[in-house]
Amino acid sequence: MNRRAEEIVRLAQSGGSSRLGWFRVKNTADYPDSVECVSYAFGPTGTAEGEVEGTTLIQAAKPYELRRTPHHGKTVNGVAYTYSGNVQRTASKGGLSEVQIVTPPYYIGLVILACRDMAGGTGVKVDGRSVVWEELPGRHFAAEGAASQVAASPESGIVFAGGLQNNFAAERDPGVGDDRDHGYGAGSLWINILTAKLFFCVNPATNAAQWVQSGTGGGVSAVTGVAPIASTDGATPAISLNDTAVIPGSYTNTNLTVDQKGRVTAAADGTGGSGDVGEFHVPFFSLATPVAIL
Repeated sequence: MNRRAEEIVRLAQSGGSSRLGWFRVKNTADYPDSVECVSYAFGPTGTAEGEVEGTTLIQAAKPYELRRTPHHGKTVNGVAYTYSGNVQRTASKGGLSEVQIVTPPYYIGLVILACRDMAGGTGVKVDGRSVVWEELPGRHFAAEGAASQVAASPESGIVFAGGLQNNFAAERDPGVGDDRDHGYGAGSLWINILTAKLFFCVNPATNAAQWVQSGTGGGVSAVTGVAPIASTDGATPAISLNDTAVIPGSYTNTNLTVDQKGRVTAAADGTGGSGDVGEFHVPFFSLATPVAIL
């Protein structure tokens, strides 16, 4: 049975005791099969103006297809699923694989509609307690990529581009918890609008994410020369090679002095040889017995 149709049947079977409620998401990372929320009520005009949030944290089960527990490490219809986080997985079949992510994505501040007390319950427990609320279907896993992503909530600063989640309106710097389970990946951007700082995610490891602030990763603040290299110092220095005592020009039969760095530090004309090989004798042979010449 189609899952959406199944949810409608479960709602109808509840005998009218089920009820719907709006919730605002506060935590998407720490639970494999649910999201942590607070109750939410729109303003009088149906917008965020005059909205009301609850203060009690409430668990809302994800739709069945999005849950990690029943799918991680399992093969369904010949497709093997391996989850790398609570909102990301790899699907493999016949030597082919693709990374899949939840779309539309979960993010902090997202408003969802959930139902309580459907027939059969949610089947999800957190800390040993049954979760009674379940988000209504509407999300699914799709191949990671720009085509599968939409802008999540521009007003909250969470924007998707090129298959990556970015935060363009944060009021704090990113931390180790802003990881793949929160939807970030290597290359995600984060802007702290209060301090005008830009950060790049270089490693989205769960609970150990690494972010690098733009403009601080290996920039040169000054260059100092060590002889024979000369520098004007500063961040944009002029670099040169110190002069030696050698007078530029051409030399004859040159006498040279070379230092340890291979530089010619002294040069002068030398004196060449005369070309006279001098006097020499070449012994021919000697005889022990005189020979008469006729």
